[in-house]
Amino acid sequence: MERNIQLNWVRTGIACGLATFVVYPVMMLVELPVQFTLLLAYSFGIFFMLASVGLYNFMSTSSKSAFLQSALLFNIIGCTVVVIMLTIQLALFSKAKYVSGDASKELVNYIFSLTNLVQLSLDVVWDVFVSVGTILFALKMFKHPKLGKIIGSIGIMVGGALLFNNVYTFPVPPAEAGSIDFGPFVALWYLSVTVMMLRSFKWLKEIIGTH
Repeated sequence: MERNIQLNWVRTGIACGLATFVVYPVMMLVELPVQFTLLLAYSFGIFFMLASVGLYNFMSTSSKSAFLQSALLFNIIGCTVVVIMLTIQLALFSKAKYVSGDASKELVNYIFSLTNLVQLSLDVVWDVFVSVGTILFALKMFKHPKLGKIIGSIGIMVGGALLFNNVYTFPVPPAEAGSIDFGPFVALWYLSVTVMMLRSFKWLKEIIGTH
């Protein structure tokens, strides 16, 4: 029963990992009613969270440790933060156009900039937590038989770059500060890991079956 649950988690993680790369581009590039965009935002956070649980179960077949559990925990917290951030962002920008015309333009811009700083700061929190989770996962990949040092090294580099740039440009995210946003590179890294998990699923079934 426990083996079946672990396989199901990995299967779910692979599916959700691939789904995030459909949901996020649609959410960012396609103009939809705010309610639909909100559903996509929540879907992104949930899918990435489940994908992280799937990755944890995939990697725990070779090594279970507090280190690996910490990686999962950081990603789960990051997913919670990104949903909060996207919700505030959508609420802020969808209601900005309804600000009373009696208010001066300077006052409206001042209030908006202060409120916008909240969601920008949460964006930094999301990036910091997911970058730490990425680095911890990547470090544990060095000794994994199907992931290994190359993908692990790349994960450390992109996760470290994301972490450094967010701390360096604080209190705004790198993209808003005119710097390089390494978030897309981290996303592509997770896509590569997901594909590697998919290609190794038959191996995983054999490994779990022998335990």
